Amino acid sequence: MTAIPAAFEPPSFGKAWDLTVKHFATFLVLAIAAVVVGGIAYVLFGVLFYLGMTAISLALGGGYGSSDQMFTSALGGYAFGAVGALPFVLIWALLVVLLSAIPAVYFVDGEVVTVGGAFKLLMARPWRYILAGLVFSLALFVGNLLLFVPGLAVAFVGPIYVNKIFTTNLGVVEAFTSSFSALYKSEHWLPFVGICLLAGLIAQLASLCSCGLLGFMAIPAISFYIQNVAYRRGILS
Repeated sequence: MTAIPAAFEPPSFGKAWDLTVKHFATFLVLAIAAVVVGGIAYVLFGVLFYLGMTAISLALGGGYGSSDQMFTSALGGYAFGAVGALPFVLIWALLVVLLSAIPAVYFVDGEVVTVGGAFKLLMARPWRYILAGLVFSLALFVGNLLLFVPGLAVAFVGPIYVNKIFTTNLGVVEAFTSSFSALYKSEHWLPFVGICLLAGLIAQLASLCSCGLLGFMAIPAISFYIQNVAYRRGILS
């Protein structure tokens, strides 16, 4: 899909902030939903971890007679908790990703994404988004194993990848490889990476200085700016 003309205009933090304010209600609801779902996942994991660890301990004789028994009980409890909390973790991840995906969708549609529109977008292709997240996480994990630098290279592809996942019908793997190619074959890749680093630092500072309260606004504001930069520099089209 072709982006709206505004996507190719010179970027500015002022314009990015104005677009964020226009979507304030949507981002606020998403942030609250993410906090609630994340809290449920955290509590559920803790409860299931304790129950699983206790059950395995009883099965092993009712105590932690050795370090091996303690390790086995803890590992089993962790697995029990992780499996039980997984659905809520996935929902939380999707809600967080929407904070960055809405700017990408806006620059294609040109319309403010409402709360209903955001959840409609999320429910349209949830398994595509989950699979996309798994592919990106795997690539990031492998990249970090390879002396960390490849992991950074993958991380900077994130904004381009999110755009292609939410605004095109490309397959998940094709969206990732084409995003990687679009960024690092561009003559503007180094300035773009620098802008991403600076923008990420600003978002972190805003979140830290407000005890996290501005995080839900800083992330989409930075995303609006980065998406605009990507279109302006021809990385996205």
